[in-house]
Amino acid sequence: MKAVLYIGHGSRNSSSNEEFHAFIGQVMPHINAAIQEVGFLENASPSISEAVAACVEKGASELLVMPVLLLAGIHGKEDIPEEIAKMKERYPNMLFQYGRELGADPLAAKILAERVQEKHFSEDNSKKAVLLIGHGSRVKESERQLSELGNLLKADLNSQHVFPCFLKESSPGYKEELQSAVESGYETIYTIPHLLFTGIITKRIKEIADGTSPKVIHCDPLGFHPRLAELLVKRTKGEFES
Repeated sequence: MKAVLYIGHGSRNSSSNEEFHAFIGQVMPHINAAIQEVGFLENASPSISEAVAACVEKGASELLVMPVLLLAGIHGKEDIPEEIAKMKERYPNMLFQYGRELGADPLAAKILAERVQEKHFSEDNSKKAVLLIGHGSRVKESERQLSELGNLLKADLNSQHVFPCFLKESSPGYKEELQSAVESGYETIYTIPHLLFTGIITKRIKEIADGTSPKVIHCDPLGFHPRLAELLVKRTKGEFES
């Protein structure tokens, strides 16, 4: 019997974990699998090992592991696979399949465009810059993915003034792109965090921009939008068919 395990990062904030559970609850009815479980990499329960055990107890013989991560990164490329490797040793008769992160997709770009347009971004945008901000990772694939998302966002906003950047580890950096936008003479700068939650990172984005002239408008992060659920359904079904 085939099962699906959706893995989130996990948060010390219980409400964030509840949000993740609710989000996966939107996805499950669209996936043709009798067994579907949620697990977290860290900071929350059930852990990955506990979630895999739950699948086994319910009779799973095949397990599709879906990392619910926005971009490629260390968690998806190393941390979660290391945990799954331990589970393969514990359950040698279980067939494991590992899916891919959400990545760059038109559905994600449309959410980002909606977040910017909520802040009254208009067609008269030649003096408006949009900074699309990712967390950053040592995995270089994340830079390519955010750049691709930036190109999709340009099309959705009908603007050539979208600049992908990162808070750390990847380039270009957010501070540098913010300064570049100021020096280029933009009258308004929009920041749009490519993140699931508000919190420490979104606070840091605002702190860095404090005191910046011209005006900086901070958009809500990507978040658990219905289109993101649609994208996870798409990714999960794609793995089933591969």
